Parts: sequence; C-alpha cells; structure tokens
Amino acid sequence: MKRYYVCKFPSEEGGHEVHKQGCCLIPAEGERLFLGFMNTSNLAVIAARNLFGVARPCSWCCDRVELAVRKKF
Repeated sequence: MKRYYVCKFPSEEGGHEVHKQGCCLIPAEGERLFLGFMNTSNLAVIAARNLFGVARPCSWCCDRVELAVRKKF
C-alpha cells in the first residue's frame, strides 16, 4: 500500500490533484492533506472527491493501467 496526498488548493482546471508519496510534483507539506494508505490511486481519488467534490489523479505519478480505469469515473 502506498501513501496518498491531495492538494488543498484547486488547480487552474478546478480540481484538487492527488499524488503518491515521492511524486516530483507533490505540493509542499502545508499545501497538502494526507488521504491515507491505499492500494490504488483510484481509491485515493474517490477519497479526495469525498473531501473536495472535484479531484483528479496526477498524470505523473499514477500508473498507466489506473489511468485507463479512471476514465470511466
């Protein structure tokens, strides 16, 4: 399981971006919330949507297989 975080502030597109720990694009500590330990980034995005309504996965740190599944949401 991996640690996931969500940016507290929406991006220019309007959504809050979800990142895995270690992502080169992860926001600074004061600008992110810990979502928890998750098996997939899809679960982390769902958790972030429960908090903020609109959330999307980071295109840099998410697995390609998960990206294909995410398009169905």
